[in-house]
Amino acid sequence: MRKLLRRLNSKISSLFLVVFLGAGLLNYSYAFEISSSRFSYFKGKSCKNVFNSPKMNSIDPLLLTLSGTQWPTDVVRDGLKVMELNSKNFGVPPEKNEHEMTNGFESFQKTKENLESLEKLIETNNPALIVLIEVYNKETMVSFDKEFLKDKYEEILIEGNDGRSVDLGLWVRKDLPIEIEIHTHKNLVNSATNHLIFSRDLPTYIIREKRDGTVAKNPFLILQGTHYKSQRGDDPKDPGSDLKRREQSDATAELIVQYERMYPKTPIAVVGDFNNEMRANRSPEFSALRILPMHDAFDVAPDTVPESERVTHYFFPKGEPVKTSQMDTMLINDEGVNKKVLKSAKVLHHLTASGEEIPSPNTFRQREKQLSDHKPTLYIFDLENLLAEDP
Repeated sequence: MRKLLRRLNSKISSLFLVVFLGAGLLNYSYAFEISSSRFSYFKGKSCKNVFNSPKMNSIDPLLLTLSGTQWPTDVVRDGLKVMELNSKNFGVPPEKNEHEMTNGFESFQKTKENLESLEKLIETNNPALIVLIEVYNKETMVSFDKEFLKDKYEEILIEGNDGRSVDLGLWVRKDLPIEIEIHTHKNLVNSATNHLIFSRDLPTYIIREKRDGTVAKNPFLILQGTHYKSQRGDDPKDPGSDLKRREQSDATAELIVQYERMYPKTPIAVVGDFNNEMRANRSPEFSALRILPMHDAFDVAPDTVPESERVTHYFFPKGEPVKTSQMDTMLINDEGVNKKVLKSAKVLHHLTASGEEIPSPNTFRQREKQLSDHKPTLYIFDLENLLAEDP
């Protein structure tokens, strides 16, 4: 009975959300594109809703098949680890950004020690997947992987909408027995304004198990990476970009509804930098995701993290006290919660090259000496529960 009520509540929430989004708040035109340097489909074309189109079944998506034939021992033992990390492009300044100015200070050049610290962080946690925020291009991912990580990961990056090439990437361990179907939503347009919705993209990774040479029909996890609009607004009518983030949140919620219709038994997780406070519903622009509902991993994981320990970002306004917030998190849908797929959610400290934890910064200069102004986060999935088929 309780399971039935949970599902009924979920359907009511989803119905309310569809009405909420369809009430004229946003009008979307879907320009669905799957692309890489060698692949491009439906480029420049759009339809009212690609998910409800019969053509959806005939799309030849960008697929990545990993070389693993069975689950690695550490993943079976410890769980499927997903790390979220702001890489600051591994300290390599893009030519388009000669100087990044913050509060009147020039950002410090990242050192080799910063990169060795990142190597130690990844080595210590050994994640299966790493969602990377602020990546300049795929080449920087490949270069770091070969130099510091022994070519352990496969790189996925589709260039997004940010003119500074601040993109989202995904590292995937090559030894996993999975296939990933990759979708991009960078061309999603608000037809009321004719503007692109996502500042970067909302790359969506549909992950299926590969067993005995056969790929499962249904995915066991859908993972979406996000990097919403920053609070440095460029619109006088929206100085903190609250309205832009609301638009992006609403669009994300609608996309989740569509994916849930396609794969009703699959956990869906959105992970990344939401660029505003995620604790205790303090940011109303994310209301559509809460209504769906999407649950904060730090609330539903067995090792629930107190709000005071969820800080992922430190901002130092000139002449004012430090402002802390939880900008980074993972949101997971009802299916994931009901299946109890999450074992753990953690905010990580940056590490020194020797593996010691670096304390949280107290000054701007302390923060800039670290690789990023964001702390990494780590989410561990129960592999058995993820792969379990509903009766």
